[in-house]
Amino acid sequence: MPRRADTWGTVVFLSLTSLSLHAQDTRSTILGRVTDPGGAVIEGARVESRNADTGVSFSAVTNASGDFLLPFLIPGPYTVTVEAPGFKKWTRSQIQARVNDRLTIDVAMELGQTTESVRVSAESPLVDTSTASMGQVIDSKKVLELPLIAGNVTVMANLSPGVIFAPTFPKDVRPFDTGSGSAIAGDGTRIGAAQYSIDGAMNNANTGFAYSPPPGVVEEVKVQTASFDASTGYMTGVQVNMSLKSGTNKLHGQMYYFNQNPAVAANEFFRNSAGMPKLTYKAHRWGANVAVRC
Repeated sequence: MPRRADTWGTVVFLSLTSLSLHAQDTRSTILGRVTDPGGAVIEGARVESRNADTGVSFSAVTNASGDFLLPFLIPGPYTVTVEAPGFKKWTRSQIQARVNDRLTIDVAMELGQTTESVRVSAESPLVDTSTASMGQVIDSKKVLELPLIAGNVTVMANLSPGVIFAPTFPKDVRPFDTGSGSAIAGDGTRIGAAQYSIDGAMNNANTGFAYSPPPGVVEEVKVQTASFDASTGYMTGVQVNMSLKSGTNKLHGQMYYFNQNPAVAANEFFRNSAGMPKLTYKAHRWGANVAVRC
């Protein structure tokens, strides 16, 4: 029979382990199987993925079942190459790995010399078929170019089907107004039940988000309305997972300015119908934000 001290040590260890499971990894995974022209699996084939923006590469070797796994990939465009003795080199580029994606790429090799190559230039779009989670990814182009209330990226979650944004005070949706800015619900869940994370780290403060990063540093936002994966489970509602930009081999800079001026807004409906003048508020201004990454 174990001693009481050992029992308490086990309980503490399991408690700390369970806390780490609350995080949701924003990195992507590419997996698949390599076969020959007859459909037989190829063991020992070398598979490499290279990030087109950073030049960072990851490699793996197929196992006895011909399967390979390339985990922990930072979201971005990748080129995947497969090499095996007696077969032509297989290459596919412009594979867009997004937040928390698990992309399955099955490779059928062709007989030939390793100096020869087969380049895949046209393929059907990749779909995450390895998990049961349902969600939508909002990329950096949408984050920067679509109208954004007060620069609060979190409210873009309502671009996903089944998600609504219903703040109590619509004018108070600035990044530091976590109450109104967190009024997100979806697929029958209540407001205040959403889970927020940044690069896999928990970003919840009570029932809302703790920090809303500026649009210029956000790479992607993934909104999941049906999270069946065991990596999520801290909250019962919508899962909003942000991935920040990691930088590339080129220097990039951004400057933007938000100005919410009530002087150019229309009168409120009921005040207008009652013949009352428009209320005047102090304009909300935020200084220019500069984001530089390399």
